[in-house]
Amino acid sequence: MNSETDQAIGGMDIELLKCVDGVFVKQVRIVRSDPKDGWAWLRLAGLALRTGPKSETVDAFESVVSEVGDSYLGWFLLGKLEDRLGFWRKAESAYRRAIRLERTDAALWTSLGGVFRSEGRYHAAERALLRAVELNPEYSQAWLDLASVYSELGDSVQCRAALEKAYDSDSLSVAEYVRALERSARAIR
Repeated sequence: MNSETDQAIGGMDIELLKCVDGVFVKQVRIVRSDPKDGWAWLRLAGLALRTGPKSETVDAFESVVSEVGDSYLGWFLLGKLEDRLGFWRKAESAYRRAIRLERTDAALWTSLGGVFRSEGRYHAAERALLRAVELNPEYSQAWLDLASVYSELGDSVQCRAALEKAYDSDSLSVAEYVRALERSARAIR
């Protein structure tokens, strides 16, 4: 790595980025030049997932997101990375930052609900997921996650109603619906 690389990625620990040096630096530059470029953020997140020790690469990604500051997609993807690694408090924080910037994205609320569910905070998950389906009643993933929350809470009536809503949305296959119904039935028994 060279001083240009150091400068391009803001002095973060660059040893972990050696294997994708040029690509990562180029992607950081693209994100900095156009923070609203969703594809650039997705490529940068993908590089972070494929590089070195996971917690360190997520820290590197977080440095870029923090520097740009007002990119809801950057914060959303950081939340996804943290969530994937099981760092739920960090994921929650990133999702909340994204929601402050973009309150009408059902996927953000669904992801936040997923973090709450992972932590066993089912009532908080329910509130976040209800917000997601309020924003987009056709978002089947939110309905499926809501059904899972109701299943965990032992509320078979609400679970079934959420599964029916999920089935009614056109993005859910019959096979997915049947699998979700079977999982919920087993969990409630």
